[in-house]
Amino acid sequence: MGTLKAGSLVNVERSHRIGDENGGHSLYGHVEGQACIVGYKRVGRSVRTSIQVPPQSVPYIFRKGFIGVHGCSLTIDDIDEATGVFHVNLIPETLRLTTLGKMRIGSFLNYEIDQTTRTIVDTLTRTLGGYVLGANTTATTASVWPPISP
Repeated sequence: MGTLKAGSLVNVERSHRIGDENGGHSLYGHVEGQACIVGYKRVGRSVRTSIQVPPQSVPYIFRKGFIGVHGCSLTIDDIDEATGVFHVNLIPETLRLTTLGKMRIGSFLNYEIDQTTRTIVDTLTRTLGGYVLGANTTATTASVWPPISP
């Protein structure tokens, strides 16, 4: 929020009401931290966007899982755990309706980790003493933060 100026566009979505249809993923709207756009690639009509998160968030990001990015719930296409870079495909409708199409390489984005995934990962890690994630995992130590150069 510190980089916003008067008149800046932001993504705002109404809260879900119990009983209403949920056309997306369930998120709480709590900002976890900042991620950085490190790449773009056109794929047909979509834009494959590469986003890097800090090392502590890597264990919670899974291929075909979801993440909130700048208030938008997005499906994760894949992740490179060593660098903390994950990829999402932004479809034309998402680019049209949100501010994500205006972001550039080097832009910082607020992100939110799915709380159900966090609960499962943390519970398994505590219960199994790191066995599930691997006691010697490099995913949380090999990532480069601040972001890699584009």
